[in-house]
Amino acid sequence: MSAHCEFAPSAWERIGNCAATVQRSRGIVGVSSAAAIEGTFYHEIGAEELARALGWHDDRDKGFYRDGVDDDVRAAVELYVDTVMSVVDAQNDYVWVEQKVDLAPFNPPAPLWGTTDAAVFKPLTRHLITFDGKFGKGIPVEVHNNFQLRIYCGGIIAQLQHEHQIERVDLVIVQPRCRHHQGPVRQETTTAADILMSMAEVFGDQVRALQPNPPATPGEWCRWCPAAPTCPEYRQRALTVAQDTFGNLPDEVHPQLPQPIHLSDNDLGAILSRGTLFETWLDQVRQHAHHRAEHGHFIPGWKLVAKRATRKWVDEQEAESTLRYSLGEAYELHIHKLKSPAQLEKEVGKKGLRPFHDIIQAESSGTTLAPDYDARPGLAGMDAQQVFGALPDA
Repeated sequence: MSAHCEFAPSAWERIGNCAATVQRSRGIVGVSSAAAIEGTFYHEIGAEELARALGWHDDRDKGFYRDGVDDDVRAAVELYVDTVMSVVDAQNDYVWVEQKVDLAPFNPPAPLWGTTDAAVFKPLTRHLITFDGKFGKGIPVEVHNNFQLRIYCGGIIAQLQHEHQIERVDLVIVQPRCRHHQGPVRQETTTAADILMSMAEVFGDQVRALQPNPPATPGEWCRWCPAAPTCPEYRQRALTVAQDTFGNLPDEVHPQLPQPIHLSDNDLGAILSRGTLFETWLDQVRQHAHHRAEHGHFIPGWKLVAKRATRKWVDEQEAESTLRYSLGEAYELHIHKLKSPAQLEKEVGKKGLRPFHDIIQAESSGTTLAPDYDARPGLAGMDAQQVFGALPDA
């Protein structure tokens, strides 16, 4: 198996709605958003704590023992782990945690596999339960007809088909940090036969996506598409939405938009509903422009600037020794473990941190795209690579 599946189950909302997305996304280097990095961290902690709860390990450098685990992380992961463990019979059940499941035994039109967060199969009752942890705050995920979960179930059915019969299937979404009228834990109950019918739909989606020049269908799913910034259909839809919402705007740098106080309730509803698409497209345009600028392209009216620098210890071991020596009992009573300079400043104040400036360095985490009038000095694309490391080719 390769490290990436072109028909990833997690992308099925996009793949199932737009046949063109797979081919158009080929060769595009994705940029991980802060939300994606945060989601990966939550999933890693969740998998490690679930493995601990199952008795698979008791490593003191994993799960909740990791750096960066605050009360928010702990509460979200605890709900996820408790939800999974509430159905586990360790003596009789099959349990999957962050394991690949593959539809290959069913001969799909193209490779189709993914990594399920967690799944439990109860052979005594022929009951399969598949869990998906969603730790984002912004977008509630529906469990009904959720093809990501259905594909994971299909992969497990394919894996067990010669050993066990599966009848009942439960699909469970655990999303602790995002409001939903059904609560943070949502479940759909169906049958293995229904899952197999869904796999027929999935295989049909693959066939359509593999045809020459498949049609593009823009919609809410475009927010996740790597090809969205250069997709003409998505661009046209976003512009059409903007024109329908705001009218024909004049061709000037700062057109006068209507003041919100003058909008009717109907206008407000229409702008909020339609604006999401345009907002998503504009965010993707910004990301693409930033990527091109980092590779030496000139974006008129814009420049690369360094992100705000954050303070770090030059050498953490030396910093801890110095702080223990200088602060004495205060270090053991109030600090216990080495904190970042910013965190330490909250404990001892700016004046208290001043003696340690020699072992602190300010370091930028990368670049961002800013208007030409921004006061920060501009960085050329090549300079950015030299400062922040080599970047992958576009």
